[in-house]
Amino acid sequence: MTIPQGITREHIISAINEVKNNGVPNHRHSMRYILVYEGKTYPPKYIVGLANKYANGYELDRKDHHSGAETNQFLGSLGFEVIKKRTPDNGLLPGELLENNTYVEGAKKSILVNAYERNPAAREACLKHHGYNCGVCEINFEDVYGEIGEGFTHVHHLKPLHELKEEYEVDPVNDLRPVCPNCHAMLHKGNPIYTVEELRAIIKNNNSSSKMAKR
Repeated sequence: MTIPQGITREHIISAINEVKNNGVPNHRHSMRYILVYEGKTYPPKYIVGLANKYANGYELDRKDHHSGAETNQFLGSLGFEVIKKRTPDNGLLPGELLENNTYVEGAKKSILVNAYERNPAAREACLKHHGYNCGVCEINFEDVYGEIGEGFTHVHHLKPLHELKEEYEVDPVNDLRPVCPNCHAMLHKGNPIYTVEELRAIIKNNNSSSKMAKR
């Protein structure tokens, strides 16, 4: 569904003011993008959905309307700034540190030092091609958790970075796969690491064994 007609910049500002007074419901926070207005940040989809109440008399539910890309483009056309929540300096999500890495400890923070730099552009290209479903168990976090799960996944290197002896040009389609954190951890339990196909077979065999045991 596309964004309903009639929503103006003034309606967006009215929605922002309502959020200033009432806050954002827990299930309507954004994972990937934020609307920046007068030094404060807001979830873009929720703001547009709320603005529709001022324009057309009803609030949009998170499942009833537009994609994130359409939302961002629409807000941009009205003169608002929408930016990514995660800066592109590392391209990592929380917990996505499953290779052999070196950590330099400090009093207030830890710094990840990788011999082989992860390329955030490669991550984005991988997800653009393969989507956000886990390549092993097929979970999609947005389907399960709603808007807070939008854009959440890990990206797995089919050939671990720490096994490489020199810099190489990653092929986002053939070298990377989106995987959920659980499957990502299990892939690295193998020695050598399991392939996506091997782990998928393990899950299938385990589910079949569990069903047989219950009979």
